[in-house]
Amino acid sequence: MRFNTGRYNEIAKEKHLKNSDVAHMAGMTAKAFSWILKNQYTDMEVVEVIADAIGCDAGELTLPDYEGYAENVIEWIRDQERAAVSLSQKRTISRVRKLANDHPRKCQIVAESRDGSICAHIPVSWVKIIPGRSYTEEQKAKQAEQLKRNLLNADCIRDKNG
Repeated sequence: MRFNTGRYNEIAKEKHLKNSDVAHMAGMTAKAFSWILKNQYTDMEVVEVIADAIGCDAGELTLPDYEGYAENVIEWIRDQERAAVSLSQKRTISRVRKLANDHPRKCQIVAESRDGSICAHIPVSWVKIIPGRSYTEEQKAKQAEQLKRNLLNADCIRDKNG
């Protein structure tokens, strides 16, 4: 996740905070915090810790991962129950928004960027890697025929039960 160093500096200046104080409040070494500021990169959980330390929303401290690109990222640490997802694909964002509304304890949107991308936390158990299926023309024709038969049978059953 790209860290918005410019916005961080604005907030720190407004609140008269020194980088060493923020690093201490966030529970990290000054060297680690300096690396984040210099490289403008960290994971979402660290962004949240820094945001809590300086009293702002985590979304204020994030930047789109790559300007002009539509990148979606899923990251999690082994043996953890929660994954972080950074999404720029509109249909995936819509799905995660619906899941956040339907399952607020399991799925939380933690940051929204001006470009419409979001960062959310979801259960790792929701992450699935499923290869797409590819069918031959013969298999497609067979499935289409089966679907037609099923639809006709369903209509017949409905007509009889009326």
